[in-house]
Amino acid sequence: MTESTQLHPDAESLARFMRGALPRDEARDVVRHLLSGCARCRRITGAWWPKDLVRQTDTRKVVPIDARERAASHDYQPMFSRVARNLAERERHFAAERRSTPELRAELEALPLEERLEAAGREPRFQSWALVESLLEDSRESASVQPSDAVALAELAAHVADRLDEDRYSTAAVYDLRARAWGQLGSALRIQTRLWDAQKALDVARQNLERGSGDPAERCRLLVLQAALYGDLKRFDEAFALLDRVCTLAERCGEDHLRGSALIRKARLAAQRDEQELAVDLLREGVALIDPNQDPRLVLVAGHNLVHMLVDGGRYREALARLDETRALHLQLGGRLDHVRFRWLEAKVYQGLGWLKQAAELYEEVRSNFIEEQMAYDVALVSLELAAVYSQERKNSEVRRLAEEMMPIFQSQKAHQEAIAALLFFRDAARKETATVSLIHEVADYLRRSRANPDLRFRAGTSVG
Repeated sequence: MTESTQLHPDAESLARFMRGALPRDEARDVVRHLLSGCARCRRITGAWWPKDLVRQTDTRKVVPIDARERAASHDYQPMFSRVARNLAERERHFAAERRSTPELRAELEALPLEERLEAAGREPRFQSWALVESLLEDSRESASVQPSDAVALAELAAHVADRLDEDRYSTAAVYDLRARAWGQLGSALRIQTRLWDAQKALDVARQNLERGSGDPAERCRLLVLQAALYGDLKRFDEAFALLDRVCTLAERCGEDHLRGSALIRKARLAAQRDEQELAVDLLREGVALIDPNQDPRLVLVAGHNLVHMLVDGGRYREALARLDETRALHLQLGGRLDHVRFRWLEAKVYQGLGWLKQAAELYEEVRSNFIEEQMAYDVALVSLELAAVYSQERKNSEVRRLAEEMMPIFQSQKAHQEAIAALLFFRDAARKETATVSLIHEVADYLRRSRANPDLRFRAGTSVG
């Protein structure tokens, strides 16, 4: 095997190994790889390998602990037999866990939300690896459909993962899973715009990862999540640095798809800091590397981001030309929240083209969806963009309505005082019918920046840090 294939045996080799149909030399390489600590391939095989097997520091051969002092032997058969028996037993156990997971999920979900965490921590039967993976999978799928559900599922997954028996599954594997669970909780909180809570969750994920297997893929996964949060916090230099580390690790491991994913995320960051040409170049490079079969959603992200970059650059005609194909991607691959964000982007295109009636209709639709999801900052931003359209149409009563309706929604989410002051300023201007388009854009720009920096002060005409 080459170094890159040693890093991750292909799925067919792992399946033949599990059936005992792999030639001896190839099986030896697979065993060495699994025992080296690769969490990805352990998950595929369902193996948590016995702790009494170690790798000799001088020869790098895997041997039983009590044989470390003996001369190296080229007879691997006893080790293979022993590992195979252990693997079969553990796979049977994990298969039983998977079979019981739907019943455990149903039992937990029948409880009131506040009682689920208590039950999962109290009852040993809920402390199951397969249950954690099931919760995480559903949390990831819910993120673009029902963000509040994604948070609840990830929180429960992290709670269960923290209580898994390390002797039962192996310490390194458990800490990897805990890192994954807390990372998903951080990601779900970020999507809900609870940025400071998201950072706390990612800090816990990092602490767990440091005690895990050291799998590069696990590290890259967490770095990408942290970079996404840094992007939302406008800490662009730090986000770029993390994604550069992902690209380096992925290239070293021969993971083109992972490197392409990081480049696509770098493109979005470049666009956010108004480096549009760099953003387009990074996006094209990233799309050329990704495998659509491995992560179809990433194709959706790339297509959406390209239209967003065109809008940010004022290239509305080009953006309009790409709306149909981007809409098709969202309908095929996206969730409910993805579709809402696409409609928001579509409204921006129409507004940029001067199609104000169509833009207003879409902004109203998007605003209603964000209210339903209790996403206060997004409600405020889309309301301000809608107010700008109504201001252009001289519909002062509609501007005033939006200003009045925004305040209770925003205040209910415990937003910081400066942001509330900015919206109060907008409301007062709307009441006096002096809310110009430029004033509305100023308030919206402040909200975008203060979302990541609550210490940012708002001063009409001179908002400064």
